[in-house]
Formats: sequence, structure tokens, C-alpha cells
Amino acid sequence: MIYVDLLKTEAKIKDLLTLEKQSWVDLYKLLKEVEDSRAWQSTQRSFSAWIKHLSVIANVHESSIWRKKKAGEIYYQYHKRAKYEGISSRAISDEKLSKISPENLIYTAKISQGDTRTQDDMIDDLIAGNLKRSNLKAAWEAVKHTKQAHGIKVSPANHYESVVITSVA
Repeated sequence: MIYVDLLKTEAKIKDLLTLEKQSWVDLYKLLKEVEDSRAWQSTQRSFSAWIKHLSVIANVHESSIWRKKKAGEIYYQYHKRAKYEGISSRAISDEKLSKISPENLIYTAKISQGDTRTQDDMIDDLIAGNLKRSNLKAAWEAVKHTKQAHGIKVSPANHYESVVITSVA
């Protein structure tokens, strides 16, 4: 198990959360380190409780932390798929990645509905600068409209940007 100094990590996270130009990539890496090492267990009952604790000490909304974590997970999975397929061109610097908004990465997951090939193509286009938020928002609205037109309810699973699609009887 990796040893993580939780207090030092919390201080770094608080600094990142309070900076005007924060790096969500650095924040994700710290969150993943704490989650993977289970360091949060020394002070909280669950990782979710620890995130709530962070939001209080940094005076930010809990959902903004979850959103950045979700974006990091999306990119991590994208990068992992590329590595598996032997595509090294997908590796980009943290600095370039941090210029992509977490919301845009989350839109790719919502729009693709689990189709990783489509999601990877969208992320490639985001990285290349060929895809803008307005395109993603319009595509997401079209997906939602199509699902709803077919009697499928699209609703937030929770307030952290995840989506559940359920049939309406």
C-alpha cells in the first residue's frame, strides 16, 4: 500500500481548489492517490465523506470536486485504452490536458453512452481543438431529445454529473 500523508495532501488539494487558475489534472491525481491508498480512512468513514470534508475546508461546492474527479477518470480510461491499442499519440502533457475543461470531457461520456470508440474520437477532437463546448452541448441535447422521443427518461443519477437512462413504462 502506498503511504500518503493525508494532511499534506489535503493542504495541496485545498490550495488547488482555491487558486483562480487551478489545474483539475493535478487535483485529480491527488484525489486518485488518496482514493487508491485509502488514506481517507484515517479520518472519514468513506471516500465520499472525505470529499465532503474537502469541500468544507476549501469552501467549494462538493460537486465541483466530483466533476473534476470524473473528468480525470474519463481521461485516464481514454489513455488506458490508447495504451492497450498501442496508440502513443494520445499521451498529452498535463498542461495541455488542463486546458480542456472537465465539463467537456464529461459531455463526451454522456454523448457516447458507453461507446468508447465514439468517446475516444470526441476526445481526440477536443485535444486537437476541433471540438468546442457548443458542439458538445448541442450533441448532448440531441441525444437527450432522441432518447426522450423514444420514451426513455434521461435523468441525473446524482448531482455529480452522471446520467442514468431508464425506460419509462
